[in-house]
Amino acid sequence: MWTPPCAPCWATARSATCWRRAAIGEMYIRPQRHVHAPHGPAPGRPCGVFTCRCNPGLKPATRVTRRPAMKHLLPTPPHSSTRLVQALAALAVAGASLMPTMAHALDLSFVYAKGNRHSIEKYGVIAGWQHPNLLWQGQAWQVQLRHEVELATWRTDTVPDLYEFGYSPVFRLQRNTGNVPSGFYVEGAIGVRLLSHTRIHTDTTMSTAFQFSDMIGTGYQWGDNGRHTVGLRYVHLSNASIKKPNPGINYTTLFYRYTF
Repeated sequence: MWTPPCAPCWATARSATCWRRAAIGEMYIRPQRHVHAPHGPAPGRPCGVFTCRCNPGLKPATRVTRRPAMKHLLPTPPHSSTRLVQALAALAVAGASLMPTMAHALDLSFVYAKGNRHSIEKYGVIAGWQHPNLLWQGQAWQVQLRHEVELATWRTDTVPDLYEFGYSPVFRLQRNTGNVPSGFYVEGAIGVRLLSHTRIHTDTTMSTAFQFSDMIGTGYQWGDNGRHTVGLRYVHLSNASIKKPNPGINYTTLFYRYTF
């Protein structure tokens, strides 16, 4: 085990950048041979070892001596990938906390939509669940909150594969029919969408992949515990003029939903 030199020589060595004390544990790094040091056995020449001038009896350091590393105890600076993993973990925890609520009311919708330009067609699926408590209930009407996550693919004249992913909180106004939801209803939502790319035609671009989705619609629910639903929706997609151009797209959606 090598004994470090005395404090004055040690300070001189450190100031000459020939030696440095690492931040992890007690680690003495071998001096770089291209550094010219004003100390040691041959001042002014590249040093490979260090000799304490005040105490010649000390042996020169010819190898690295270290104590047990403490790297795993030191904090590491946050990186973007680390923050992304932390965000995904938080979303996973939040999703797990919602599972008991979702388990009894999870539903799946199959969607077809027709756009107002460039022969846009959309095919998708929507995973949804209903909030366990009503937002408002009167003598004849009630307001419910649904959560919907959508994944869809677009087909246009020139772009065959454009994907859409998004989330919408849906507010539904329906007659109060007791514990079994059934009959006609109206609904509306303002959600967010993310597109795989912004160009939807040779002469049309959406400017941003992030879009807002405004929806109004109506539907009919029937069957055992309201298991079946068909509906019609009118959707406007735009980026709210975050960036120009903002052409926006309107499309009509037809869907069938099955509640598990």
